[in-house]
Amino acid sequence: MSLMKPSRWMAAASIVLFVIDAGGGSGITLQSLCEGQNLSDTKPYGTNPTITYITVAGQAACVVTPARDQPSEMNGQAALIVTYLTPITINGVSYNYFVVYADEDHLMDPIAATLTFMP
Repeated sequence: MSLMKPSRWMAAASIVLFVIDAGGGSGITLQSLCEGQNLSDTKPYGTNPTITYITVAGQAACVVTPARDQPSEMNGQAALIVTYLTPITINGVSYNYFVVYADEDHLMDPIAATLTFMP
């Protein structure tokens, strides 16, 4: 996998600018994983986030963007979930989806716009 981050983001030990994760094992659909991003009692994306289904790097994907009432400690975080070309295995567990969390202003461009999966 490869992606670009905004050039003005500077590395700092105390600041997390984006987080990469893997999600969705066997039997988990893209829709259920996307909708499940906001199921906790804390509602990290607010009471009514927007889920948009798109194509990224030629793969089915979704973007979860926060509602206006997103908790302030989430700092505008949004989520991008993209179907892997083929499931990956990490520590013996299979995952079907690449997940990146970043601020809404940079999630689509440059992150989603430059995401590619290596064969």
